[in-house]
Amino acid sequence: MGDQEQFTEEELKLPPCKYEYLDHTADVQLHAWGDSLKEAYEQCGIAMFGYMTELPTVEIKQSAEIEATEGEEMRIKCKCYGEEFTLGKHPQGTEVKAITYSAMQIVNDTANKKFEVFVIIDI
Repeated sequence: MGDQEQFTEEELKLPPCKYEYLDHTADVQLHAWGDSLKEAYEQCGIAMFGYMTELPTVEIKQSAEIEATEGEEMRIKCKCYGEEFTLGKHPQGTEVKAITYSAMQIVNDTANKKFEVFVIIDI
């Protein structure tokens, strides 16, 4: 965890929106995209948190690094920025109960030179 002064100007900016929310029976599907797989994953994470609160209300006061592995072949590492959720300051959106494997897709769209990620969140 760190103070706001430790962040670069780049880290203090929310990247351009490259995601959308799609209706799904009783749940919501996140569709995120980017010029790289890394950017598509980043956008998917932003979309998930954007579903839970209005991101412009969140100040970048601290960061946390998260890493997960599955076997020897799959690993993801991310750095998250924000602050503790405060009711009254941050609008309360819909709680995400879980991320499901149902209909999960990672697409390398070589024709359009972009990657897409589709994830269903259980709400």
